Amino acid sequence: MVELLVAMAIGLITMLIITQVFATAEATKRTVTGSSDAQQTGTFSAYALERQVRLGGTGFSRLANVWGCPLQVWRSNVAAVPMPSNLTPASTPYANHIYGPINAALGGQVLRLAPVLIVNGGGNADADATSPAPDTILVMGGQHESATMPYLTTSVATTTSVGLVNTVGINQNDLLVAVDQNPGSGVPSCRVVQATDAVSPATAVGVVPNPISFSGGTYTPNAGGIQALNGYSASAQLGDIGAAPTFVVYALGSDGTTSDSLLTYDMIQGTLGSLADNIVNLQAVYGVAATRTSNDITAWQAPTGTWSAATLMNGTVASADNIARIRAVRIAIVSRSANFEKAADWTAPTLGLFNDLNAATPAADIDMTFSGNAQRFRYRTYEVSVPLRNMLLMNNS
Repeated sequence: MVELLVAMAIGLITMLIITQVFATAEATKRTVTGSSDAQQTGTFSAYALERQVRLGGTGFSRLANVWGCPLQVWRSNVAAVPMPSNLTPASTPYANHIYGPINAALGGQVLRLAPVLIVNGGGNADADATSPAPDTILVMGGQHESATMPYLTTSVATTTSVGLVNTVGINQNDLLVAVDQNPGSGVPSCRVVQATDAVSPATAVGVVPNPISFSGGTYTPNAGGIQALNGYSASAQLGDIGAAPTFVVYALGSDGTTSDSLLTYDMIQGTLGSLADNIVNLQAVYGVAATRTSNDITAWQAPTGTWSAATLMNGTVASADNIARIRAVRIAIVSRSANFEKAADWTAPTLGLFNDLNAATPAADIDMTFSGNAQRFRYRTYEVSVPLRNMLLMNNS
């Protein structure tokens, strides 16, 4: 009996040891897996954002007087840009997370053309800040496979068509953005229309007014007192931005199933999506040149003050000039593991973003601090500087 009791005691002790080993191993595995997931999520998000932001300004940079031009896009005779403000979370699962930062920053102002627009989420980006709210990024551009130069008009547009010097490269269903070059035309907007007929190459460039039709196009406006390009002068320029241009909003919020997601909203298509989960912060600053004709970045500017979204969108000559000076965007992404640790093991619960941008620059480093349960997760930070190729190659006239 004594031997049996001793054997049972040894067995129980062994089971306790094995259980503890398994529990420790499982906790370690979860921690490692969570850290790996945070790393993969952050890497993918940085890659996806870099790929899109790099294309900012595509299709617009060759047009004269385009930066700061109020943008108008209609889809099925409903305004798509500026974005409507009457959508609710009930009709679009996370519209409040997308529209909220934009509407709060722009205050009902129209959206003006810029390669990239950063909407500051809040917090002081000019000095160390405690867990600043995430920024929101808008990327504008349109890629066409062959049409890179602007099309010049030869006549005043009607409600159904306009004559161009040539139509080479324009495909059926392409979207074209028109910029009126006549200051006295009374048409301040950059309006988008859609080519609805197959276009033949010019037969006599500069002589025959080659017509292009946009009657009945899904993206040709015919509502609210606006009919296509009616009212534009004969000195307008049109840029072909392809059949699926990029007007995409990137913001953080909930996708209805998980919190802290990197969300996207396509303003042209009106579609919402979730790019990655467990992204807890997104910060961005502009890399700007000293003048609109220089390509050298002389400063990194936080999206505040002169460089805030509201100021860049105010329609002044100075703000349009500042938009033309944007040459790059620097982005910081903070991802988080999904695993909730038993206890915090942080030695310094602070993450630094843009640490190399010191207080002497317009955009100083930003600190994120964590307390309470927020310290029970693993975090990864990713920073990337994205040159805007189209702004570097554009005709800076």
